[in-house]
Amino acid sequence: MNKFFEILAKILVTLTAPNGILSKTWNYMKANKKVVVTILLLFLVYRVAGDLITGEKNTKNGAYQLTTTSITVGNISEFVKTSGKIAPEQEQKIKSTLQRRVPILKINVKYGDLVDPGQILLELDSSEIKKDLEVRSKKLELLEIDLAQAKDKADADEELLEKGYISKNEYQESVSDLKKIAVEVELMKKEELKFKEELEQLKITSPIKGRVDYINEQVINSGMVDVNTWLFTVSSSADRLKLSLSVDGRAITKIEEGQEVSFRIDTYPNKDLYGTVIKIVEPLNLNPHRDKSPVFYEIIASVSEADVELKAGMSVDASIKIQTKSQIKRIPRSALRFVPPKIIKIKNQPPQNTTTPIIWILNGDGSISAIPINTGIRDNDFVEFLEVLGTNNNSYKLSDKDDIVTGVTIYQEEKKKSRFALPQPKRY
Repeated sequence: MNKFFEILAKILVTLTAPNGILSKTWNYMKANKKVVVTILLLFLVYRVAGDLITGEKNTKNGAYQLTTTSITVGNISEFVKTSGKIAPEQEQKIKSTLQRRVPILKINVKYGDLVDPGQILLELDSSEIKKDLEVRSKKLELLEIDLAQAKDKADADEELLEKGYISKNEYQESVSDLKKIAVEVELMKKEELKFKEELEQLKITSPIKGRVDYINEQVINSGMVDVNTWLFTVSSSADRLKLSLSVDGRAITKIEEGQEVSFRIDTYPNKDLYGTVIKIVEPLNLNPHRDKSPVFYEIIASVSEADVELKAGMSVDASIKIQTKSQIKRIPRSALRFVPPKIIKIKNQPPQNTTTPIIWILNGDGSISAIPINTGIRDNDFVEFLEVLGTNNNSYKLSDKDDIVTGVTIYQEEKKKSRFALPQPKRY
């Protein structure tokens, strides 16, 4: 014990000595009054500014401390949050429209090539179709000769019928033969036209300006193109992109063409990029007899010019701005989430079994009262205040001077590990 007091005495002597720590600190403060005052003022400004920014203030009442705010006036923008991807503005899947297997003659592009509208991507062998076309053309020539002869005979039989040299049945037989050959001629003309169209289809072309994003290598390597075979995908160039977003059917009624879209990509997670809603696509699986699983709509949005590189296929998190209200009354969303602990005296209880939004007002005597309110649009921080729906006495009117409770800190005594331990606050 004596040893302890000896050490304590040495410490006190060191601190209080003319050149000790306390003496030096005091001399510095006297010599640098402006510096000390500036530090104190900065600390005071920091504490005050914090309350001004949040609009909140603390009211301490014994064992707990309430955080309150009041009605403010400002802007609120309502958003629908969604996700999707960046896609080409146009994407064309190119197939063979031929109704037969045709050998490949020549491929003119490779993956990643830029192409123009009408540019030939693939050429197919025309020899078989040309043979078929030649056969049909010769048959058509013969049928047209037969048709001319049948017409001459029908005209002649008509004159003979008028003169009474042949019977009506003989004349009708000539007319019937003429009609039959005429039908055969028309059918052969259609066949000839079909083969001519097939010749044109042997040249697979790009319908748009863009880039070759897909080549069916399996088909190309086989040397043959089957019926309705998917051959290529051509996407619009990188400077012509769009947003393809998925929106729950419950929010689709709020979305209109022309609304602003903000989005972010993983490559630049803190940079806001923008676009505009240009189209709402009906869901393909919409069925009035389906179960109650949610229906999702595709929202197509344009992409504004950006100073970052965007590529098709990038995933995005997006927000569609539904509406903005300016200079409206608003309260923090934290006020709606506040649930008072039992330690706080409640003057007016909230209505039972209600989904009505409730806020709590600090009374002059330190108690709090529940105020049912009607709210409007909301964002991440604020909700629009519209009106008081009535309290237990149905007479309360909320003003911008009322203290709205947003939180509470309760100071609880815990088991002390030492005699110098302080109470630990519990925040709600």
